[in-house]
Amino acid sequence: MNVHVMRDNEAVKVIFPPGRNPPEKADAMTKKMKRNLEDGSEFKLTIRSKFDQRAIDVAYLKAAYLAGFAKFGYRFILCESMNSVRNQIREPETPHADLFRIYLKEHNSLPDRLLLLTDTPYRCLFVKIGTTAVLLPWINGIGSEVFTWLADHKRHDGPLSFNFEMAWDWPSSMEMILDKLPAAETHT
Repeated sequence: MNVHVMRDNEAVKVIFPPGRNPPEKADAMTKKMKRNLEDGSEFKLTIRSKFDQRAIDVAYLKAAYLAGFAKFGYRFILCESMNSVRNQIREPETPHADLFRIYLKEHNSLPDRLLLLTDTPYRCLFVKIGTTAVLLPWINGIGSEVFTWLADHKRHDGPLSFNFEMAWDWPSSMEMILDKLPAAETHT
C-alpha cells in the first residue's frame, strides 16, 4: 500500500493518497488499522524506496528520441546509428548505451528545451531538457560510440566541452524536416 505517514503531537496519521491504491484495499487496510488500535495490537510500517535511476535516465532518452523524431523525422530515428538508442528504449534494464545523459551545471543562458547539433568533440544531437542533456547519435556521426566516449570521459571526471553547429527550437508538432529533403541532403 502507498501511504503518507505524518507525526503530529505524539499522534501518527496514516493517509492513503487518492489514486495511489485500489480503493477497496485502502478501505480494508483502514478498518484493519482501526481494529488493531482498538485492541492494542501493533502494526508496522516499512519504508520502501523504489527509486530506479536507470529508469529515469531511459525516460529522458525516450523524451529526447521522440523530440528528435518530431523535429527530424524517420530519416533520423531509423538511421543505423540509432540502433542502440532504440534497443535501450525497448529494453530499459539491459545496457545498450553506456552513458547518454549528462547534468548541466551552466544552463541558465539556454532555453529549457532545445536541440543542438554538435560538431566537437563528436557530431551528435545534444537534446537539452531542463538541467539535463541527452546525447543522441547523428545520422553521419560516430553512432553509438558517442555513448562509449561519454562514459570514458565521465570515468576521467573532466569537464565536457561541446561546440554547437546548429540549434533548433523544441518541436511543438511533427515537423520531420529531414524527411522533406531529398535523400542526398540528409548526410550533412
